[in-house]
Amino acid sequence: MLQTDWNPGLRDFDKVIQFLHWLSLFRVATACVVALVVGLILMSTRAATAQTGDGPKSCLTGHRFEPGPIVNGHHRQPTQIEIEARTQELWAGSKTSAGSC
Repeated sequence: MLQTDWNPGLRDFDKVIQFLHWLSLFRVATACVVALVVGLILMSTRAATAQTGDGPKSCLTGHRFEPGPIVNGHHRQPTQIEIEARTQELWAGSKTSAGSC
């Protein structure tokens, strides 16, 4: 703090400085609380949107379609039967690991 003993007019100035110091601390504390609340809101909305949906979850990992042999310089596309079999594997895996994401 300032030494205001020698000038009585500065005693009021000392109170102004104390008020401004308090105000700056209040603003910093308010900003921290607002940032915390916004972060919690964003985390809860992200968690809520991740749990909704009827299809397989995006967290499924593991085996993907293997490219077939190269024919005329290109990998062949999987057949419809292979696609359906892999889809059934994914659905079975998503039902057994429900909620593990």
